[in-house]
Amino acid sequence: MSLTWDAPWIANLLTALSHGVLALAVWRWFRTLGFSLGAGVAAMVLLTLPMAYDVMHWPTAMPTALAGLCAVAVARLSMSAPTTERKIANALGVALLTFVACCLNEQAVACMGAVALLPLATTQALRRRLAAAATTVLAVGLPSLGYILLVRLTAPSTHRGGTSTLVSPARWLERGGRVFEQSWSQLLGPYGRDLTLGGLEVGLPSLGIVGVVLLVVAVAAGFVWVWRSAPRVPTEDRSPALLWLAVFGLAWFVLGLVPFVVVQTGPIEARHVYLPIVGLLLVALVVCRVTGRTLPVRLTRTIGAMAASVVVLWSCVAAVSLVGIQTTLRDRYQMDMAEAKAIAALYPDPAPGSVFVIARAAWREADTGRSHYDMRFWSAWQMDHMATAVLRHEFGHDDIYAKHRFSIALGAPASEFSAKGWTVGLSDGPAWDGGRLPPGLIEWDRLLVLRIEDDGSVVPIDRLALIRQEQPAEVVPLPAVQVRNLEPPPKRFDVRLR
Repeated sequence: MSLTWDAPWIANLLTALSHGVLALAVWRWFRTLGFSLGAGVAAMVLLTLPMAYDVMHWPTAMPTALAGLCAVAVARLSMSAPTTERKIANALGVALLTFVACCLNEQAVACMGAVALLPLATTQALRRRLAAAATTVLAVGLPSLGYILLVRLTAPSTHRGGTSTLVSPARWLERGGRVFEQSWSQLLGPYGRDLTLGGLEVGLPSLGIVGVVLLVVAVAAGFVWVWRSAPRVPTEDRSPALLWLAVFGLAWFVLGLVPFVVVQTGPIEARHVYLPIVGLLLVALVVCRVTGRTLPVRLTRTIGAMAASVVVLWSCVAAVSLVGIQTTLRDRYQMDMAEAKAIAALYPDPAPGSVFVIARAAWREADTGRSHYDMRFWSAWQMDHMATAVLRHEFGHDDIYAKHRFSIALGAPASEFSAKGWTVGLSDGPAWDGGRLPPGLIEWDRLLVLRIEDDGSVVPIDRLALIRQEQPAEVVPLPAVQVRNLEPPPKRFDVRLR
């Protein structure tokens, strides 16, 4: 995606298309399960889900949607396993898609752990269903175990899923409760609410007259589609066993969050509930189908059409919220680029191997005035891999690095500081980017340290005070900064090491 720096709409279009194709695949899948109107409603919810904004807008999140496509394909193949005559080809297809999904996004493979339940939901003989379920377990499990073994053998222990990142089984219950609580907050709790309402407030003024007209047309078309699609007479129930589908949907959701229980990660973000929510949508359709069976046909049609109309209206509102979120992301991108130019003006000629240390980046995530909404849009300088990518683009060469001061403080146990420089351990670099700092000594004259103020201006730092617990501060001069005649005058910065 580095080719699209100056035209970010290209990357945004590609990620949006991958998300749209996944929503289309979910619609087709749910239709094969016997849900006609419900399949369209569920796909519409997934398509316009504000909490999926980073999967729609971030190029680096595109593998999440692509892995989701693999998971949907595996689910459909597993559903057909009891009836197909080409069982070997079916199992090989499942195995290949599983390994591809492993390489794209491990969370999708966790969701796929539930697909062994799908053959049990068919109407075939019990023996055929059990044989298909066992085959599916092997077809999904063996490639997944092979991928895990490959990671353990080739990746450092600090890589996600490595030995040092695993959570002790004694903490799984406690961590699981926290993960599910945060997931609920992202979907229907404060985080999801603040994100949706903030995007709506930003998006409405951005629509203009043409946007408002298109929105009204979309709502009207949605209402017409709902009422024309709602069945007027009882239709033949072609859906598989609903109990098994409900169990499968819940298992898909729960298993999709298990990786965040067993592997040490940060807090649950919006994109982490993107794939698991597909299981909840299926459960909702099953509940609606079971409820409808207890009501008169005409009443079922009316209530179903009214509920679908509400979802159409919600999806249009959510689409406006996504417009606002995209507007905020664009503004955040422009702020990052302006700050990168200010850094380049301060240090215009970094030597090969220079390491930029962002001693302080003001928490300027976004600037809409809605604090709970703005905090969702992080500055590039708060993550090493993003800061490295932005500065490499700005300077036009790939032999420089960037680090946030938190990665120095938190990486102290794996680091050593001496008169020669800073010896970096494996845990000090970004784990998933080409800008990862290789282990070794970084001489003090390679460090270019700065701080970014609230107004976006850049201040040079020519001295670091390394402060360890119960020890006096160790002031380290930075030759690469002190030899320059800089304005504003350089300052000292304290780094408290843990």
